[in-house]
Amino acid sequence: GWTFIGGALVHAVIRGSVGDVETAIAAGAESAATFGEPVGQLVLEQPEPDVFHLLPPAKAGTERRVGALGLVETTGYVGAVHGADRMVKEAAVEIVRLTIGSGGRVATIASGALDDVKAAVSSASEDMAQVAENNGEALITNPDPQVVAAFADPPPATTHPTGEALGLLETRTTVGLVSAVDAMLKSSEVSYEGRYKVGYFLTAVVIRGELGAVNNALDVGGRAAQRHGELVARHVIALPYSQVTDRLSHA
Repeated sequence: GWTFIGGALVHAVIRGSVGDVETAIAAGAESAATFGEPVGQLVLEQPEPDVFHLLPPAKAGTERRVGALGLVETTGYVGAVHGADRMVKEAAVEIVRLTIGSGGRVATIASGALDDVKAAVSSASEDMAQVAENNGEALITNPDPQVVAAFADPPPATTHPTGEALGLLETRTTVGLVSAVDAMLKSSEVSYEGRYKVGYFLTAVVIRGELGAVNNALDVGGRAAQRHGELVARHVIALPYSQVTDRLSHA
C-alpha cells in the first residue's frame, strides 16, 4: 500500500523475500532520486504482526495492463485541472484520476499508448508555468499491473454540466475565497459548481457559464480575493472535455 503522511511526504510499502525487497528498495530509491528527494528507506526482516497495523492497507484496485502512465504534479487544484485539460486535448489519453496529496500538491494521472502519453505529459508540463507551479512529471512505460491497481484505478465518475465554460479561482484564505465567490455571482451570469480544498491553505472554487461571463466573473473575483486575502491562481477553460470534468473532485 501507499499513503500521504503530510508535508508533501508519501511512503509506499512492499513485501517479499528479504533479497527481493532489498533489491526492489534500492531500485526504487534510485528511481525516486531522478524525480524528487528520497527521504528514507527501511527493510524489516521478519516483522512482528503488530507492525502491520501501522502500515497503509493494500489498494483494492484492479490489476490491468496499459501502455504507459503519465503523471504531472502541481501545487493547487487549478493547475491540476489545467494540466488534465491540456493532456486530453493534446493526445488520445484517458485521465484516470486526480490524486490529492499533502502540502497542496495534486497529481494528474493519464494512461494510454506510450507515444500519446508522452505527448500529453510534455504538453501539460510545458504549458503549466502560466497557471501554477509544476512540481514535476514522470512517464512510466509498460507499468506493472500492481502499480496500475495502486495508483491508477479510476474513481467513480461524477457528472458535471457540459457545453459551458469552466472557471477556476484558487485562494489561500477562506475570507478571500468567500469574498471572491460572492463577487463573482453578483457580477455575472455564472453558476457556482463547487469547491475543493487541497491542503497548504489552498481552496479552489469552480464556476460555470458563458465564456464572456466566466471571464468577467474571474476578473471581479480575483480582485476581491486580492483585497481580502491571497489570490493564488485563476484560469478559464473555454471548452472543457467530459474526459476531464467527469474525473474532477469538487462538490
